[in-house]
Parts: sequence; C-alpha cells; structure tokens
Amino acid sequence: MPSRTSSESTTAERVGQHARRIVLVAHSHVVGGIERHVVTLAEALSGMGHHVAFAGPLDGWLGNRMRDAGCACLHLPMHGMYDLWSAWRLVRFCRSERAELLHGHAQRGARYASWAARRLGLPAVATAHSTQAWKWFDPDTTLIAVSRAVRDALIAAGIRAERIHVVHSGVADIGATPLPGACAPPEAGSTGPARRPLVLGMLSRLERVKGHDIALEALAALRSRMPVRLAIVGPEDTDWARQVRAMAASLAARALAATREAAHPLGRAIDYMQAYFARPITLTELAGAVNLSPYHFQRSFKTRFHVTPQQMLMAIRLQRAKGWLAAGLPAAEVAAACGLADQSHLNRAFLRRYGTTPVRYQKQVQSGR
Repeated sequence: MPSRTSSESTTAERVGQHARRIVLVAHSHVVGGIERHVVTLAEALSGMGHHVAFAGPLDGWLGNRMRDAGCACLHLPMHGMYDLWSAWRLVRFCRSERAELLHGHAQRGARYASWAARRLGLPAVATAHSTQAWKWFDPDTTLIAVSRAVRDALIAAGIRAERIHVVHSGVADIGATPLPGACAPPEAGSTGPARRPLVLGMLSRLERVKGHDIALEALAALRSRMPVRLAIVGPEDTDWARQVRAMAASLAARALAATREAAHPLGRAIDYMQAYFARPITLTELAGAVNLSPYHFQRSFKTRFHVTPQQMLMAIRLQRAKGWLAAGLPAAEVAAACGLADQSHLNRAFLRRYGTTPVRYQKQVQSGR
C-alpha cells in the first residue's frame, strides 16, 4: 500500500498488538462506488497497521489497483454463486495469508467470504452496497450497510436488525466542525443579512436508485429557509439526468450538472460508454470525447484504469446484460440491447467473463427466486 504519513504511522503504533490480518473479497470488472470503497478501505486499514490481502478478479480495475498497491492478491474469478473451485482456492489463500478476518463486499464477495470463514472457523463481515441486493447474504454474518436505506431493505428481507450496522461510505470523515463560511439555517423571524447558498454535492451514478429525486425534494423544502443549490457530478445526456433536470425545474430548485471531468478527464470516456453502450462505439469516437488522438487515448486509458477501452466497454455491456437476464429478457434481445452483434457474440463474451452462458445464468437466477 502507499507509504504512510507521520500521523498514519502514529495511528498504526496505537493499533499495535491489535493489528489484524484481513482478506477483502470482492467480485468486480468495472469501476464504480463499490470498487472505490474497497480501495479506500484497504488504504485506511493498511494505514492503521493491519495486513490487508485481496481476493477477486485481477483482470479489472479493482484487481489491478489492489495489486499495484502492493497487496497480496489472489485471482479469484468466482464464476456464479456456486464456483467450488474458487471457494477452495479462497480457503487455501486465507490459510497462506494467516487470515484472521474475512470481509466480503456485495453479494458475491460476501457469499464466498462467508463460505471460507465457516470452513476455517474465522469471523466474517459483509458489506451491503445496494437496496436491491440481499438474497445471498448469510443471515448469521455481521453486515455493514452503507446507508440507512440499505439497512431498511435488509431488514425488510428478513435479516435481523441487530446484525446490521450502518457505516456510510464516501469521503474521509472531516469531523463535526463546520467548514469555514458554512451557513447555518436562519433562526425563526431572523431579518439578518442574506447567507451564502447551501450547496449539496452528489457523486454517484445518475440512476434512479441513487435518490437524486429525494435530494431535490429536500432542497425544495429548504428553499423557504435558505438559498440552496444541488451540484450533480455525472453524464448529462442520460434519461435519468434529463429527468433530474426536469424535476429541478418543477420544484424551483437549481440543479447544476457537471461531467466527471472534475475527477479526471478520462472519466468522460467511461461516462460516454455508459451512455451509448447500446450501439457500436469506435476507439476514435471515444478518443474524440476526451479530445485526444486514438493512440494517446488508448495508452492513457490503459495507464489509468489498467484495462483497455474495449475491455471496459465490454465489462459495462456485460454488467447491463446480467441485469436484463436476471429480469427475464430473452438472450437475443439482451444482446441487441447491449450493442453486441448477435446472441453468439453475447454467449462468447459472457462465457469468457463469467464462466457460464447467458441462458444458464438466467436459469440459475430464476431458480433461486
């Protein structure tokens, strides 16, 4: 992991004999909130003096980041939810790393971490990142929900509330001290000078499940008390982004949209893939979206994300394909909706990525409902 600062070294010294050997387990080939969460967690744990290892696919952004950071890594494909070979390899890896705790992320990572922990007699923790994913979590495992909404969804699914702890993901905690110049709500009847606007920033995928509409309603309610603005980071040309703008207008709340360029210019290429994955996209087209030559773009993208643009685009398409297959759409329709040439193209890519065919995956998901 990255070299520690003096303050981090002091923290590590305080951890002292309580340092643990932790294996993080996550299945991912793309870049999103879960992946960045795992990287941030690994960096924080390492900075506190814990030994961190990682098990998961090493041919995606997350695997490459963990490997480049110096973690002990195991390439663990986790093909589906019943990959016994991956489960056996994870057990061997945990033994070789002398693991004391397994931490699984999302449903698949949590499932394999729970299996290995039971086999080895070790404690396991699982982090739930979505309100729509609960089925494969072990009810006897301690769960971390990244929001109260996720916690409520897990409870509604039958998981005992006492086993769930809410730990919000996001940027590092800056404490309870107000930021310089932060505006507080005016007192009732106050006639003092106007205050600077309260700005709420949201960094997430522009999808309905992220709750941008709820934030807009909250901002509209606050307008009677203070000036407010909403800053949204993400692509502006998706259906949900257009709906957010329409809601902002109807609620008389000002929504400021920005692209991912605020984080890194190459992020615009990923935004472009996510917006137009349903049709053919050329390397020249992607390079043009970030104002680079195809050659420079290809090299820069691989350097930053550790995968080629073509690999990233295919990962995005297959991730969408999984969702549509789970919803019951025919494989041929899914292939067309994902911008692939035909069902055979989907079959080959899906089998190469996940170790099973789309039809088998669909049957597996439906049989588990």
